[in-house]
Amino acid sequence: MQNQHNNIQQQEEESIDIKKLIYKFLNAWPIFAICVIVSILAAFLVNRYSTRIYNVQSTIMVGSNDKGSMGMESIMTAIGYYNPRLSFENEVVILKSYGLTERVVKSLPFEVSYYGEGRLKSSELYKEAPFRIEFDPSHPQLVNADFAVNANENGYYQIKLPEGGDAYVYDSSAFAVDLGINISRSQNDTKELLVKKDEWLTAEAYRFRIVDVKEEIFKDNRYRFRFTDYKSLVMRYNEVLQVSPSAEGSSAILLEIQGAQPYKVRDYLDALHMEYLKFGLEAKNEIAVNTLTFISQELKQIEDSLSQVELILQNFRSDNKIIDMSSKGEEVFNRLYELETEYSEQLTRNKYYEYLYAYLKEDRDMEAIVAPSSMGVADPLLIQLIANLSELYVQRNSLGVGIRDNNPRVREIDAQIASERKVLRENLKNIIGSSDISLKDYRSRIAKLEREISSFPKTERELINIQRKFDLNEDLYTFLMQRKAEAGIAMASNLPDNKVIDDARILDDPIKPKGLLNYAIALILGLIFPAGFVLGRDFFDNKIRGKEDVESVTKMPIAAMIGHSSKATNTIVLDSPKSSLAESFRAWRANLKFLAKDQAEPKVISVTSSIGGEGKTFSSINLASVLALSKKKTLLVGVDLRKPKIYNDFGLKNDVGLSSYLSGQSELQEVIQHTQEPHLDLISAGPIPPNPSELIMGDRFWGMLDKLRVQYDHIVLDTPPIGLVADTLEIMNHTDFNFYVVRHRYTDKNLLSFANERYVSGNLKNIAIIINDFQLESGYGYGYGYGYGYGYGYYDEENKKSFFNKYFSR
Repeated sequence: MQNQHNNIQQQEEESIDIKKLIYKFLNAWPIFAICVIVSILAAFLVNRYSTRIYNVQSTIMVGSNDKGSMGMESIMTAIGYYNPRLSFENEVVILKSYGLTERVVKSLPFEVSYYGEGRLKSSELYKEAPFRIEFDPSHPQLVNADFAVNANENGYYQIKLPEGGDAYVYDSSAFAVDLGINISRSQNDTKELLVKKDEWLTAEAYRFRIVDVKEEIFKDNRYRFRFTDYKSLVMRYNEVLQVSPSAEGSSAILLEIQGAQPYKVRDYLDALHMEYLKFGLEAKNEIAVNTLTFISQELKQIEDSLSQVELILQNFRSDNKIIDMSSKGEEVFNRLYELETEYSEQLTRNKYYEYLYAYLKEDRDMEAIVAPSSMGVADPLLIQLIANLSELYVQRNSLGVGIRDNNPRVREIDAQIASERKVLRENLKNIIGSSDISLKDYRSRIAKLEREISSFPKTERELINIQRKFDLNEDLYTFLMQRKAEAGIAMASNLPDNKVIDDARILDDPIKPKGLLNYAIALILGLIFPAGFVLGRDFFDNKIRGKEDVESVTKMPIAAMIGHSSKATNTIVLDSPKSSLAESFRAWRANLKFLAKDQAEPKVISVTSSIGGEGKTFSSINLASVLALSKKKTLLVGVDLRKPKIYNDFGLKNDVGLSSYLSGQSELQEVIQHTQEPHLDLISAGPIPPNPSELIMGDRFWGMLDKLRVQYDHIVLDTPPIGLVADTLEIMNHTDFNFYVVRHRYTDKNLLSFANERYVSGNLKNIAIIINDFQLESGYGYGYGYGYGYGYGYYDEENKKSFFNKYFSR
């Protein structure tokens, strides 16, 4: 049962703490309101004037060229030697490569950027500027610096030149300094120039003109433009381009760019798609290009020979008036033609074998080798060896991105490449050897037929030789032209391995600033900051805030709680006897009978405090007044000889007083003054003596108290603060009861430790706490119900204050 009771009590205390916290916040509602309003206004300004950032996305599908190698890749992946993400990462390297980005940038009109000047910020105008700058790419231009341009009333345009900037030549993609071009910019150069539309503005460091001006828009606004070099553009777009997998397990790539000009970003992504596909297609067509180059070189030589032989044949027939050969000559010619055709084809193949062998000796990449089939080579072993070696180079190049050369998979492929190259070289040696034998055989058989032709008549013999050369060159030319056409068709039919799935698209809502999120954050901050201030103020505040604070630092009982007064007098009870504040003093008076254990009511009562300004005198005056109003003969004694002041509140004099009596200058009845209240008399402190402590601690003071006990029902002593003067402790040992005044939101908790230690040790008895100047505030849901909130103006600083003066002075 006891545990259950403790739990219930603990729950009640926690509930009270929560309520206290809520009341504290409610009490500070103006601070919360102002902070919320300011934060919401700040969020509005951020949303209104921040540059809006948009997200632009596109999707590319990457083709697969695995060609059955997935079995090996699966094994290598399982043992950790192969990374399936490398294909994606290779594409990332290509998409973010400097070369590809430079191609994209140069394909777009991004060299000049235009900006509109607003009242608070400037914004880029992409395809919306009311003018266009046309520049000479072969002439140096000032880049990375702003040119200001304004319309002039006389039809001119005022251009303000930038202070800095570097000269850059777009055609060379290099700065003038790097090109050895000396640009001298004198300090006497004109900073502002006037130029007409379409008029070239030329100097050592720039050459451009203003074109396509929209006068009606241009004249009412301010603009500026800037040239940007290619390197800066490339670095800028490389940094903002984000490449990521479109979905897990997919070969699609998601491209994203965030920027303030969504249409400019969209154009960049679309151009990137085109250049990326062209780049892949160019790599794919490299074999066909090499094949066409090889065939074209051969065709050029044969074409020259064919033209010469054709002319010789034509002239020979004309000169000798011979049209056809004899039947025997034609038979021998046909046989010779067949042999020479076969010989030419074998010779062409032999040239390809030598070209391939030289290619291998140079240790070049086999991905771009001329295909054997394009040259009429049908050797299955050679074709297979070249295909295997090309595939190995494809795998090696794929693994080369992001993987070191000492990787086991890389070393394995390098070993395979070396082995395949060795086998291919040996095979080529054998093929070239066999080809040489075949060529020798062809030459022997051709020589035999040529000897047979030598027996023919001279004219026919010469005709056969000329016709033989012509037909041979013509057939070889036709053969090569056929191969060239086939290579061209193959090249034209090539398609990129990759394709664009989604063109660049602008997401509808800007990603920055996030309007609703900013307002939500502003609202939260607008609540957090004042809440933190309230909690921090209370955490570091060591002032007495109410009954609970007093009970937490002292065991002394609380006798009464006196409210706040806004009136400019200390005699509240006498001047406003029906006020709620007077009722709180009556409650104090009523508690006297419960505090005195050995008598009906205490006769001699002392009122003290820790320091000055806590309302000790105010409490003494009104306690004496409320006792007098109950028809009890009461005497108020100003014991604080160092600061006499209570006489002022009653309109009396301080010519004589307690100091006069204690020093023997006056008799007791001479220092007693009567107030307007019949039952209330006053002994003021009197003139300030040089030895107040000695006077109070003398026997004359204690004798005076004994005499006064006989004359009065109650004697209220307004003593000095206990924390400043030691006299009070001695006085409190001779009184019937003592009251220790603490002031709400003024007295430091630590000041109570002095009296509390003596109370706990038993050296100080018959004492109770009076909480003065109490103002009911949210967060302290306790009190006696005497209408706290009424105030008084006893303290000079307690004039009527605004909420902030009151709140921040706590």
